[in-house]
Amino acid sequence: MAATLLILTAILLNIPADECVEIIGGKEVRNHSVPFMALVRSREGICGGALIKPDWVLTAAHCQARKMTVTLGALSLTQKEKEKQQFTVTQTFPHNQFNNKTGENDLMLLKMNKPAILNKFVSTLALPKPQTDVRTKMQCSVAGWGITKPKKTQPSDKLMQVTNLN
Repeated sequence: MAATLLILTAILLNIPADECVEIIGGKEVRNHSVPFMALVRSREGICGGALIKPDWVLTAAHCQARKMTVTLGALSLTQKEKEKQQFTVTQTFPHNQFNNKTGENDLMLLKMNKPAILNKFVSTLALPKPQTDVRTKMQCSVAGWGITKPKKTQPSDKLMQVTNLN
């Protein structure tokens, strides 16, 4: 269940050009322990997302940009990794009630140009069943390439994760 909750928070882990997201106290993920994590890039910055089908990524609607790419299997933003798979985004589907001012309904689906090759480094994450509520004191995880220390302005090069009780 904690892995399923990761998708709900992972889409909020973004680093657009005008806004920073923090993963304070985060630790580097164990080698490919979150194989559904997607790195979404555009000229405006980077966002996190989750692979939910071989050719679909769920991310945040405020990440929408004209030209977007998706990288799967990434642990580092900068290092070459043989596990990485690169895709172009062919279509974006932001939530039809997304409000950029309030952040409500900040969800978007990305259609990739081809399906990912699923393996131990890249896999899909099942979405929670409808009407599933998070229980009190449930352990939740957040992952992404966010800022890891207060007053720091650069995102982490490594994929980081924080786990806390709700």
